[in-house]
Amino acid sequence: MPTAGDQLPGGVTDLARQIAELRRQINELRAARRAGYTTVTNGRTTFTAESGWQIILDPDSDLPIMYFRDPNGAEMAALNATGAVGRPGFNLSSGPISDELAPDWRWVTFGGETESGANNNWVTSRFQTSNINRRIGGWLYLDPRAVQFGLVDSDTGINQILQIATQLAVFSGARLHVTPPASTSPGLTVAALAGHTGTLMTLYYAGTPMVTVGINGAASFAGQLSAQTLNIGSGSSSIGGDLTVTGASSVGADQSIGGAVKKTGETWQTPAFAATWASGTALGGNATFRGLQYRKTADDEVRVVGAAVSSGAGTTITTLPAGYRPPANKRALIRAYFSSGSGTPTSGWAQVTEGGVIAVGSSISGYTIANGTQCYIDGTFPLGNLA
Repeated sequence: MPTAGDQLPGGVTDLARQIAELRRQINELRAARRAGYTTVTNGRTTFTAESGWQIILDPDSDLPIMYFRDPNGAEMAALNATGAVGRPGFNLSSGPISDELAPDWRWVTFGGETESGANNNWVTSRFQTSNINRRIGGWLYLDPRAVQFGLVDSDTGINQILQIATQLAVFSGARLHVTPPASTSPGLTVAALAGHTGTLMTLYYAGTPMVTVGINGAASFAGQLSAQTLNIGSGSSSIGGDLTVTGASSVGADQSIGGAVKKTGETWQTPAFAATWASGTALGGNATFRGLQYRKTADDEVRVVGAAVSSGAGTTITTLPAGYRPPANKRALIRAYFSSGSGTPTSGWAQVTEGGVIAVGSSISGYTIANGTQCYIDGTFPLGNLA
C-alpha cells in the first residue's frame, strides 16, 4: 500500500510543473465563466450580469445602438447615434410605456443636426412606437434661435405652444393666465431694449391684432373696450372701436377714440323732492305723464324728464346729487311746462345750479308757483367731463 511519501514528486522541478499546470487550469476556468456572460455575434456584443440585466451593443444595426434590458428581456432604454456620416447627433429612448391611450409610448430625446442638415436642435417628446407621427403629451424644443414648450392633447398636432425667441415671446393656442406675486409696486414696468423697433405686446383674436402696445407704450385697441372703471393718463392711447364705460372714468390728454363713447348701466333715478314738491302724473288736464326722474346719458350729459306737483309756493323742486350737477360757473336752463290743473300749459324754464338745485322761481320760469301747480320738465345739460 503506498504511503504519503510515495505521493511527493521526485524533485523540485516536477513540483514547479504541477503548480504551473494548476494555474493554467484555473485561468481557463475563469475565462470559461466570463465567456458564459458575454457573447459576440457579427459584431453584436451582449453583456449579461449575474442578475440577468443586459447591455447590448450593436454597431451593425441601421443606427449603431445600445440597448438596456431587464432580466425578463424587456427593453428599458436605448441609445443610438443618428446613423448618418458627417451628421452628429443621438437619440435617447425609454422602453415602451403603456397608458389609457396606447400600449407602446416612448419618451424620446434627440440632440444634434437634423436630417436635412439645415438646423441643429434638441427635442424631447413622447412618440408611439407603432405610429411615430403620433405624439401626445408635453414636449420641449431647443435650437440656436428659439425655445418652445408645447402640449399636444389630441392627434391634430401641437395644441398649445409657448415660444421664446430673440426679444419675442409667443403664446399660441390657449388662454394665458398671469397671477403676479404680492408686491408693493403700483404696477409693472415694460421697457424695450435699445434698438427695438417693433411692438412691446400684441394680443390676437382669430389672427387679428386686437390690443397692441407700441414701442413707446402707446396702446391701441381694435375691438370694443369695456371697463368698470377706466382711468387713462396723459400718455397717448388709441381706441379703434367703440368705448363702453360702465363706471366713472377720467380721460387725460392725447387720447384718441375712433368709435362712439358709450356709457352703459345708468338707469333712471327718482330724486328726493323738496318739502312742497312730489312726483306727479298730470299736466293741463292730462294725467298720463311719467313722474320726474333723471340719469346720465352716453354723451356725458344729465337728462331730467317727468312731472311734479307743488303743495305750496316753494320754488325748489329737488337737489341733484354730486356727479349730476353742472360744472362751476356753468349753471343750466332746461325747458319746463306749467299748469294750474287745466287749460293749455305755459312754457317756461327751470334753472339747474352748480349745487344741483332745480328751481322754478318766477324770475326764471315766468310762472308763479302756488299750491297745486303742475310742472313738467324735459331737458338735458352737459357735465363737462368730455371735451
